[in-house]
Amino acid sequence: MTLKNSSFNAGLLRETLRRNIWAVTLAVLGFAFTLPLPVAMSVQTINNRDYAVPMIKHLEMKEKIQGFIGLQSPLAKAVMIVLAVVCAVAIFSYLHSRQRTDFYHSLPVSRGKLFACNYAAGAVIVLPCYIVMQLVAYLIALASGCGDAVAASQPLVTIGANLIFFFAVYALAVACTVLCGNTIVTLLLFGWSAFSLSAAVMLWETLCMTFYQTYTDLAGFSSNLMMRLSPVIQYLFLIPYQYQGKAMYATTGDTSVWLLLLAYLAVAVLLTALAFFLFKRRKSECAGMAIAFNGLRAPLKFWCCTVMAVGVGWIFYNIVDNSKLWLFFGFLAGGVLTHFLMEIIYSFDFKAIFRHWKSLLVYGAVFAVCIACMAFDITGYDRYLPAAGDLQAVGVEYRGYEGDGGGGAWQPATSEYADLTDPENIDAVLSLARKGVDSLGTEPDRTVRLTVNYLKKGGGEASRTYVIPHDEADDRLFDQIRFSEEYITKRAPAFTYALTGRDEVDVYTSLQPYTSYNNANAAASNSNQDEVEAILEALRKDMLQFTPGQARTEAPVLRLVFLNLTTREEELAIRNGMEAMTGYGDGYTIRSTSQDIAVYPSYKETLACIERYTGVTPVRLTPDNVISAELHLYNHEDDTTYSGQMRYQGKNAGEETANVTDRADLEALLQDAVTDAELSSADVMFDADAYVLGEKGFEIIAQFKNGQGTHLYYPEGKAPEQVFAKYFPQQ
Repeated sequence: MTLKNSSFNAGLLRETLRRNIWAVTLAVLGFAFTLPLPVAMSVQTINNRDYAVPMIKHLEMKEKIQGFIGLQSPLAKAVMIVLAVVCAVAIFSYLHSRQRTDFYHSLPVSRGKLFACNYAAGAVIVLPCYIVMQLVAYLIALASGCGDAVAASQPLVTIGANLIFFFAVYALAVACTVLCGNTIVTLLLFGWSAFSLSAAVMLWETLCMTFYQTYTDLAGFSSNLMMRLSPVIQYLFLIPYQYQGKAMYATTGDTSVWLLLLAYLAVAVLLTALAFFLFKRRKSECAGMAIAFNGLRAPLKFWCCTVMAVGVGWIFYNIVDNSKLWLFFGFLAGGVLTHFLMEIIYSFDFKAIFRHWKSLLVYGAVFAVCIACMAFDITGYDRYLPAAGDLQAVGVEYRGYEGDGGGGAWQPATSEYADLTDPENIDAVLSLARKGVDSLGTEPDRTVRLTVNYLKKGGGEASRTYVIPHDEADDRLFDQIRFSEEYITKRAPAFTYALTGRDEVDVYTSLQPYTSYNNANAAASNSNQDEVEAILEALRKDMLQFTPGQARTEAPVLRLVFLNLTTREEELAIRNGMEAMTGYGDGYTIRSTSQDIAVYPSYKETLACIERYTGVTPVRLTPDNVISAELHLYNHEDDTTYSGQMRYQGKNAGEETANVTDRADLEALLQDAVTDAELSSADVMFDADAYVLGEKGFEIIAQFKNGQGTHLYYPEGKAPEQVFAKYFPQQ
């Protein structure tokens, strides 16, 4: 019996469930085949195998089970999304039939009760089936002895996320079903609603990249927004993982997973309220129409036209070598064709193709004005340059210079972090940015690419990427920034890399020095925490005394690799059982991060500490450990492009090669050479502009006696030009 004032009708709910018993069966089968059944099959498969080390068997079973019962299971997510859409459309599809709509609306039940019963029916069909099958999967895991897999899968987060995202997708599907008068149009609208906002963000970014010369997206704001604006995309890509022993979730960024779930719970509530509002105001005679509310037709049509116009334009733009002409043609074709298609769908009549053509002209004019504002930068996006007094901090990333005779990249920590507050650094960054603004529209031969993140006082951020003509004045400004104490202490890896700490009794930091010749194998290893900290402290002191002149003329003589190592029981068992994870000291395996740091001749205290605590001294490349060197000369003409390893490409590009085995020539090539491994570890202190081979486009590859090889680079003024001239006299 139902209370007179109740907003719910149990009899109507039972009748709705009875009519949709097929959906209950589909839910039971769907979740059974994605939760308990795969878990049981995995347990049986692993139990049938022989393992030399029981711990390995347990860990493999744990990983398999966790992949099915945890939030990372794509099968369970796919079933949940499909059932949410199917139930919403099936239960509310009577609105698409005039006869069925008249019948239901003639019942002595208010619109509010009818909506509540129908809406609840979808949840009752899916959620009990999911929860039961999820619990059965947990019981199978516990019975197999893998209770830790259940704990590691975080049941509360997993079940909570699946329920919340079900309601988010279900409410969106219900709203689309109520909004439409045709089932096929409902499915089209759901797909468009679920993905068009994300697509619009992506296309907006492509427009900015096309028309704005200084556009940049630091911190992946656009990609994060693309995820957030679609419950389907966010749900599918919400994947848990472990980082340094802590549970993390992909696509959440800095947001707590619970805050993210609460946000989508709010989205589900708002979509449900919207569906309820549309349901109560929907007229019965709208059954069979494409869109049940005439007032929504024009906004929806022009939203579709906008997204499709930009999408088609972007496709044409990329197909025809970034042609602006084809971009604008794509805008026109995409917008007009989408308008025609929408009119046909609205009227279910091909003859309606040219209806409302006047509104299309108005829309086209507005769209053209918006595109013109971007194309001609009416808003001044590229010319934006804040005043020093308005800034709280800046972040900067220098990407080397491009052009004839040079290459490379000084790539410090990303400018996503605007943490440079020193007024001198801010002024230097603004001076470089001002030059970038002044050079807009020019095409200099050699350029520097600089990305800046501005953090304003009182809040707010702005990011720009400038292409600056390269000159010596710029080098002085760059040196002022990157050799400042503030920059080094905040960005240099010797200062940012964190030792694991003494409180983690089973985790240590191991230091391994590498020489030039043994750049692929450590020359020694030291896991004594006091000695590792002493070397790191000496390294920090030497870095703060390093000068721009030394960076240009000195080559790294050692590189240090810091590794966080552990002796945890499980990882030790894996190492002993697989017999492959060796080379890190007895009982150790790599646990988390590592960091390469270059050591220069001027680092006197660091070199002394390394020799004292590891016995390693620099070993340079000599003809005793290098059997030959290949010289490559890349001839080039105009309209060729240049890359960081001095390879010239183009229709007229050619290559000449010489093999050097003469000992004297090898000595000249190796005397001041720097290897790939050393350059990759140089980071903040590496002056990329200095390590080039002159104007002719040489590339040198040394072959070690141990079978390894490496490219060779040289500090400023130390490239062995006499060897190049000997083997390529015509140049």
